Amino acid sequence: VIVPAIPTVESALLCRMDGLTLKIKSVLRVCSVIGYHFQRSVLKFCIMKDDSFESPEQVIASLCETEFIISEGATLSFTRSIDKDIIYKTLLTSERKKLHEIVSSVLVGLNAPSEVICKHFIGCEKFGEALPYAESAKNGAIRNGDFHSALEFMTDVKHCLEGAGDEIWETTSEQRETLAIDQILCAYELGDLNGAAEAAIRELEAVNCPLKEPRLSKIFCCRSKNIILNPRLTQAVSTLFLIFLWQDNYEQCLWLAEIIAENEIDNGGVLHPAIQFLHKRPTSCEPPPVYRNTSLGVLIMFTSWEIEKQL
Repeated sequence: VIVPAIPTVESALLCRMDGLTLKIKSVLRVCSVIGYHFQRSVLKFCIMKDDSFESPEQVIASLCETEFIISEGATLSFTRSIDKDIIYKTLLTSERKKLHEIVSSVLVGLNAPSEVICKHFIGCEKFGEALPYAESAKNGAIRNGDFHSALEFMTDVKHCLEGAGDEIWETTSEQRETLAIDQILCAYELGDLNGAAEAAIRELEAVNCPLKEPRLSKIFCCRSKNIILNPRLTQAVSTLFLIFLWQDNYEQCLWLAEIIAENEIDNGGVLHPAIQFLHKRPTSCEPPPVYRNTSLGVLIMFTSWEIEKQL
């Protein structure tokens, strides 16, 4: 007895598409690249890129008569999100990249949101062109206090930096440093210093970046004993304090000693000298910006024995 195969969702959708004209099928593929929901104007300009279509509006009207796309004013949407996913997966890699390139050029012309443009540039593997949009999306999210979204956009930035390769080699280290710093700041704001911050620190060490960014002082200047700092950050704070103490750099020592005392950090026996320093500190000392021109990787490599040897 031959048991008939149960049709899958994918096979059922492809059967439904068989009844469509070639032009409507072609436009559906474009829609699958644009997204689940999109503006009618975006699809219209994408269709206009193809000279074989005489009337974009008529094509869109015919498209909306199918069971795949619904129209809600200026917005078009897939009736079922799974239809979009299946149609997108049927695209050949070369066709997918070509359509992402068309969509990205249209979105740039329409001044679409940076994060949307970025996704399409990444889709056609134009990482150098995607990078400024990824960074713009990240910076906008940080300004708006949307740190969860900012961390997601940072993934796009890193993807672009890795994908661009030699295309932007001269700025990669600087951009990686900025990315790592922003990761740490967002992690701090979200109360996840031991999570995303750890990945950011590894990123800094990978390119041997100096921590020159004054905003990092915000992370170190925790004012609660309940905050457990990342162990590698506490090591950096302890090492810096001893180095600056040895150099008689009391302004830098002050804010580091406050962090050590308030968080009871005692890496290498640093807590007692930090408390002693706070009792004797000069009244003219002001907490300065975070240290400059010092590689975090080098700091962590310092051991207590090496520091004591210098002292």
